[in-house]
Amino acid sequence: MSTVLILTLYVLSVMRLTRLVNADTILDPVRIRLARRFGPTSGVLEFVGCPWCVGFWISLAGAAVPVLLLEWPWWSMLPLGLAASQLIGMLAPLSSDEDIAIETVNDD
Repeated sequence: MSTVLILTLYVLSVMRLTRLVNADTILDPVRIRLARRFGPTSGVLEFVGCPWCVGFWISLAGAAVPVLLLEWPWWSMLPLGLAASQLIGMLAPLSSDEDIAIETVNDD
């Protein structure tokens, strides 16, 4: 596989995983449990909703894959993870759902 393809797949995969943790409805039950346990204004919930925070850690953890595939030196994981994290943080607002109105239903 070409270097560009491997790096592109790496960044897109990390972006998708970050979006999954930050906003996808499939993980709403987890975020709700965290909000109930730590409070809606807790640092834990803020971390889970922050693409810069989550993207950084997923980028760093996932950097091992392209480094191994491309047979780069182990130390390249840090700059690769940092670069991917920067891209993810900058591009996250493009997929933001903040303008979507959520209605609450009262069962009175």
